[in-house]
Amino acid sequence: MTCHDRRTRGRIHGSNLLCWACLTWAGLLRGDPFPTPSPRLTSLPLAGSFEAINGPDAPIRYVWRNSQIVASLDKGGMVSIGSRGGSGLQISFAGANDRSEPQGESRSALKTWYYIGISKNWHVDEHFERVRYREIYPGIDLVFLISRGQLEYSFEIAPGADAGAIRIRYGGLTPNLAPGGNLEVGEDRFHMVQRRPQAKGHVRRHWVEIPCHYRIRRQEVSIELGAYDRSSAIVIDPVLTFSTYLGGSGFDAIFAATTDSAGNLYVSGETSSGSLRNPSIPVRSSYDAFVAKLNSAGNQILYLVYLGGSDYDGANGIAVDAFGNAYLTGATTSPDFPVTNGVLAATAPGAENAFVAKVNPIGQLQYATYLGGATWNFGSSIAVDASGAAYIAGQTSSTSFPVTSGAFQTTYQGGVSDCFVSKLNATGSALVYSTLLGGSELDLCSGIAVDATDNAYVTGTTYSVNFPMQSAVQGALFGTASAFVAKINPSGKGLLYSTYVGGSGTDFGNAIAVDSSGSAYIAGATSSVDFPVTAGVVQNALNGYYNAFVAKLSASGNSFVYASYVGGSSSDTATSIAVDSSGRAILGGFTDSANFPLAGAIQSSLGGNFDAFATVVDPAAATLVFSSYLGGSGDDGAYAVVAAPGNNLYLAGMTASTNFPTAAALQPSFAAEYDAFIAELNYFGAPAPVSVTPSSGSGATQTFAFAFSDSAGASNIASVQIIINSSLTRTNGCAFLYGSNVVYLANNAGNFGSSLPIGSAGTEQNSQCTLNVGASSVALSGNTLTVNVALSFTPAFAGTQNVYLWVENATLESNWVQEGTWTVPAASGPAPLSVTPSSGSGLTQTLAFAFSDPAGASDILSVQIIINSSLSRTNGCAFYFYGGASNIIYLADNAGDFGSSLPIGTAGTQQNSQCAVNAGASSVVAAGNTLTLNLALSFTSAFAGAQDVYLYAQNATVGSNWVQEGTWTVP
Repeated sequence: MTCHDRRTRGRIHGSNLLCWACLTWAGLLRGDPFPTPSPRLTSLPLAGSFEAINGPDAPIRYVWRNSQIVASLDKGGMVSIGSRGGSGLQISFAGANDRSEPQGESRSALKTWYYIGISKNWHVDEHFERVRYREIYPGIDLVFLISRGQLEYSFEIAPGADAGAIRIRYGGLTPNLAPGGNLEVGEDRFHMVQRRPQAKGHVRRHWVEIPCHYRIRRQEVSIELGAYDRSSAIVIDPVLTFSTYLGGSGFDAIFAATTDSAGNLYVSGETSSGSLRNPSIPVRSSYDAFVAKLNSAGNQILYLVYLGGSDYDGANGIAVDAFGNAYLTGATTSPDFPVTNGVLAATAPGAENAFVAKVNPIGQLQYATYLGGATWNFGSSIAVDASGAAYIAGQTSSTSFPVTSGAFQTTYQGGVSDCFVSKLNATGSALVYSTLLGGSELDLCSGIAVDATDNAYVTGTTYSVNFPMQSAVQGALFGTASAFVAKINPSGKGLLYSTYVGGSGTDFGNAIAVDSSGSAYIAGATSSVDFPVTAGVVQNALNGYYNAFVAKLSASGNSFVYASYVGGSSSDTATSIAVDSSGRAILGGFTDSANFPLAGAIQSSLGGNFDAFATVVDPAAATLVFSSYLGGSGDDGAYAVVAAPGNNLYLAGMTASTNFPTAAALQPSFAAEYDAFIAELNYFGAPAPVSVTPSSGSGATQTFAFAFSDSAGASNIASVQIIINSSLTRTNGCAFLYGSNVVYLANNAGNFGSSLPIGSAGTEQNSQCTLNVGASSVALSGNTLTVNVALSFTPAFAGTQNVYLWVENATLESNWVQEGTWTVPAASGPAPLSVTPSSGSGLTQTLAFAFSDPAGASDILSVQIIINSSLSRTNGCAFYFYGGASNIIYLADNAGDFGSSLPIGTAGTQQNSQCAVNAGASSVVAAGNTLTLNLALSFTSAFAGAQDVYLYAQNATVGSNWVQEGTWTVP
């Protein structure tokens, strides 16, 4: 649907409105080949201000730069953005005021000093936080600023100015509108994503969202807004997204990521590069583990630590405590891994060992220890509790793996490996507990999480029919291998629950998260056609050879809250999971399905053999909040996902794509066989129509309840539209728009005109229906917005009509959905038709009251009219007209009783305390099926206020319903 017509969308009353979209970066690191399946980050500081360059014979221009990007702001709004490698583009504004000069605002303490050799003088350039172009268009300022290390520009639109004047050009390049409303522009190595604009206004001290979107005409981009009060000011902020490679001369991979309470991002993995920052340094002699800490803006590496010895070392898991200490686990075959004094195991117990390391907030190693038995051992995942104790999950083939007395399982059960779960004290010097977990076949632990009371939750994959079960929702292995979930008590001595999760095929449990209520979320992959999906989820059938899955268990572990497939017709694997503050599960992984399910995607098609994906489901897994590919023409996969504030997520993994989507890159060239990546993405919940109640029926009058949902909450819904018609068109239908507590009824041509606040006295009408705004209401509950609308239909609208619903929030809109039908009965007797004028004000007015009868106007025996604040003759202006040969009019007294009468057209008046009717100046006209009663009325000042106009008609056998047809305001 094409929408956001400024003339026809929801009206917002107030001032200081804001519509924006920002400039963000997605950064990339380098990576390793894929192991067998079991929008903003940079590594160097970005400038935080604009430098005012004072040329000797030229106007001041402003420059913003980082290590790879330079943006120059020149006269007339001309902006050049380029990389140090020479690629870039120009942004200009068609029809702009070419005399508008950039002006710095909010002077920064930073200064740039230059020594001028000829004059032998020092020259200083000032720095500013913002740069403004005044009146770039009439009544419109263009403002550039730096926000969280991102270059952002906005349009500030004064009251009465026309936002439609804005036309953006991109140096001769043709922009493309991507799914989700983002704008993409660029070529070769320079690619820019400008996110879908958002609209926001400060109205009566409250922020209010306004719909807006991009429109492309030839090579120009405009920004179209939903309807708003033109006396309000508006700001429009487009956002540019950049991404980059970052790697060394070898293989660099990230397998885990997390954030701390300050929003700093931590990533860990393995590298064979001599330096992650300098590709010219030769490769290492062996792989080392690494951990990097980046600031909350993602624009600076705060520390980068390598950990390793003379052989292989790699980090697979990371956790951070409340003080900013980072904890790592992984695997090492180095006999000289850099262990510290006084730790659990200072010498390598086996050929391959797990390791645990702790790094303080400034990157100093606090402890490092081996963990394992005499053969091979592998650390897969790590968590940390409030005391600084680390919980490690992995697998071991060692019968001598260190276990503690009284642990749940102290002996190796056989097979290729058993899982282990070990809790290490805060100094790394001793085990608090350590237990094995497994059966007689292969058992693999891949994920661990800890709740507030120190219960440990683990997931993985087991081939054992005798894997230990406790209070299981699924107590038996049905296929070759099954995912599992186990909850271990704080002492490590018992299982609170343990269950298989799978079907008759092969199911892999790859990652786990836990929420504040103790519900566990797991993600993985399955080939089972009978995976235990629950009702109402996003996907209830296996679509390919392998599909990803997501499942949520109750706190007791004995039931599924939900379980769903996620995937297309080929193979899909979820490798990682996180849960945001709203209870939405976030999956990361990789897919080779060309039809992977998408929602609000930033990349809508598969780029190569495998692409990474990020998918967000709502708290019930009933809808996709967001789902997108991310990748180029090679193999790409995500192995870590992190929930971030503001509906953001970090996705980390590896890519073999030389054309992985990058823009203004810190490292624009692909460096080796595999590079790793980290990208920050923003996801938005697409709102959806839910239902209409009643969903079917018939009648001339009905109050309908139209329900809509938004995963971000009902208050996130900006506007809704409802069309009741035989087809999906507003023309000659009963169509209305609700937004910001006002409602519009479309006229016969399908255009929205005047509006009324919902719940206020009054009606809106067209030839098909009347909307009683005073009898209508709105309710918000959780994620659901319900609009209750009181409607009456005219006989001319007779027949079965479909009910269509549509909804949008500030960033996304739903499809049109038919949710019901309604049958409008044909006229079988007299019926009120209209009052003309339908609204107005004054002490005197001749009102024309029209009634219809399919048997002809002469079939109408009598009519009644009530003008009052409610449907009552008492203390109102109420009339009874008796037709036929008599044409007599009665005016009710203050008590509502009809007494004396006068023939219409004869001299004389009737009056009460509210009004008088001049019978001599009144008339009656019968034409075809329509009877029109023209009454000359005058009102008393005692009757001041907005009064409703109600009509009723009857013939010899049947009467109509009372229908409100208009309003009149008595001054």
